Amino acid sequence: MLFPLAIAAVCSLVYLGSSTLVLKHNNSRLAHVRDVLFPVLEITTDNVGALDKIIEQLNDAASSGEKDPLDAAATIAAKVRANYARLRGIDADKAEEFRQLAAEFDAYYSAAHAVAKEMMDKSGAPDPRSLQAMSAKLDTYRKDLLSFRDSANSRFTGTIGDATSDADGAVSTGIAIGLLSLCLTLGFGIAIARALLRQLRQALKVAQTVAAGDLTSRIEVTSHDETGQLLQALKDMNDSLARSVDEHKRLEALLQHQASHDTLTGLPNRALLQDRLKQAIATAVRSPSPIWIIFVDLDRFKLVNDSLGHKAGDAMLKQVAARLQSAVREADTVARLGGDEFVLVLPERIDGSGSLSAAVVQRILDAVAQPMMIEGHEFVTTCSMGIAVHPNDGADGETLMTHADIAMYCAKEVGRNNFRFYSPAMDARILERLRLEGELRHALERDEFELHYQPQVDLRSGRIVGMESLIRWNHPELGMISPARFITLAEETGLIVPIGAWVIRTACAQNQAWQRAGLGRLRVAVNLSARQFAQKNLAEFIMNILDETGLAAEDLEIELTESLVMTDVERAVGVLDDLKRIGVQLSIDDFGTGYSSLSYLKRFPIHVLKIDQSFVRDIATGADDAAIVALIISLAHSLKLNVIAEGVETPEQLAYLNLHDCDEMQGYFFSKPVPAEAFEKMLRSGKSLSSGFDRASA
Repeated sequence: MLFPLAIAAVCSLVYLGSSTLVLKHNNSRLAHVRDVLFPVLEITTDNVGALDKIIEQLNDAASSGEKDPLDAAATIAAKVRANYARLRGIDADKAEEFRQLAAEFDAYYSAAHAVAKEMMDKSGAPDPRSLQAMSAKLDTYRKDLLSFRDSANSRFTGTIGDATSDADGAVSTGIAIGLLSLCLTLGFGIAIARALLRQLRQALKVAQTVAAGDLTSRIEVTSHDETGQLLQALKDMNDSLARSVDEHKRLEALLQHQASHDTLTGLPNRALLQDRLKQAIATAVRSPSPIWIIFVDLDRFKLVNDSLGHKAGDAMLKQVAARLQSAVREADTVARLGGDEFVLVLPERIDGSGSLSAAVVQRILDAVAQPMMIEGHEFVTTCSMGIAVHPNDGADGETLMTHADIAMYCAKEVGRNNFRFYSPAMDARILERLRLEGELRHALERDEFELHYQPQVDLRSGRIVGMESLIRWNHPELGMISPARFITLAEETGLIVPIGAWVIRTACAQNQAWQRAGLGRLRVAVNLSARQFAQKNLAEFIMNILDETGLAAEDLEIELTESLVMTDVERAVGVLDDLKRIGVQLSIDDFGTGYSSLSYLKRFPIHVLKIDQSFVRDIATGADDAAIVALIISLAHSLKLNVIAEGVETPEQLAYLNLHDCDEMQGYFFSKPVPAEAFEKMLRSGKSLSSGFDRASA
């Protein structure tokens, strides 16, 4: 009786001893998992999530231009670096790998931070090479980081698997020995082993599903021992990974949207435009119907940027984008290429309900031309549009876009705020324009410009009292080029600013030279372009030229077009006040051809109104034009302004102007614009209107 009991007791002791060794060894393994493997896996997982947060913050900084997201990204990056320092202390065996990952992270973060900063500074897309370099560093770091996380997860699951295998062995041993042991000892041992095995198997199963990418497994923690603590940590890690994956998906969707849309206006960008245009063409080929591709370019947009800054320019672009969208159908595409350029894709519907016509284009023009308020200033902006039609003007998107762009430039050449349909004849004009632009960039340095002067004659005395300076381009191969061919081009390219400065300086110097030669006190008029008018410190610039040439300020007259001063009335009044303070004369050119407002005219500190030649042309035969001219003269005199009539070519026109007390005339009746030498001969000969013609006889 005692022997079996002794045998049972010995077996029980042997079983308990072996089980104790297994449990002790497993506890050691679990402690290693808890103190080394799990922290390594948890911190690595945290670094994966931190990478997505850094991408989000840098993207926010690039799109919003704000500095706070950039600072937030720097804080997260510092945490990542601290994590790698912790990892080297936790797992010395992997210290070299942690140093390599930290170096790859620093390389990516530096490149990404530079790209985000570049986009903030330039308010536009960065250099593609910078993006490519950043993407390569991101791919390298993400690949190595995820590879290390998978390796850490394998070590983690492997250790738990070994513990499970040993526990299985303990169960087998317990069953074998338990056959010889007391039922109580057997049952107690098996219960302990099975409880441990169940928890270890649950941990292994969860670890394997997480490694496979399934984060939906539920983990139940039923104890507070080391195994329970491990399961709780595993549950926390699983929840953290699930949140990280959700955030990553959200960021991917955001990045995908930003890759295909303009960050300022929210409109489709060039990439999405090309895709939609390709789809529209494919649909039109299957069910033949035309597509209109409209290239839109804002007129004088740079004036807003130069006068009020890029913030105001951005506000204008947003308003224009909204107006373009409201002027077309919801199914149409409105995209922004960059700067002040937009493209519209208007497919004609098969059922005929969306037929395309010039009225559609006019509706778009009218929508853009409505006044808008920007930073307290009222602006009236217009646009020029070129239209290419599929399939007549091209079978593919690139050709259609090119032809629409060509048509847009032709629309600008014939006058702004209008549109042109593409025709093959335009290609030659664009080639000529490109050649002319290249030659224009060198014309100033080659001294190819010259000034011609058209006399302005006092109608009371008949004498020359002033002259308007008019630029001419004497090209060595193309001959004398009319301003109509190159002034608009100079404005669009920005060359009008140095050319305009040359005109002012040359005209002032020539006038001073004639006065020093004893040819009398003369007033020289110079036309000012929109870009020149938008220059900061314009009055100071003109004053410096007057000091340089020695010409008195009252002998210089600055001519401004009606449309120029009406674009931004408040700013125009301020600039004109500055010019008046330095003493120069101010005149409104082409009066009556724009959107005049008598209330605004009263606010402008001007000295002269110039009646446009379109009214003067028919004053002797047309009652309407004659009445308009008489009204302008009367209005100007009531405001104590002098009046100059342009384009006077006949005695009848001159007689009418004399009859209505016009102050001065300018036109071919007296003289066409002539070079400086011919104008000087005119002065020396004392040329004047016929002494036999007087105001009374008129």
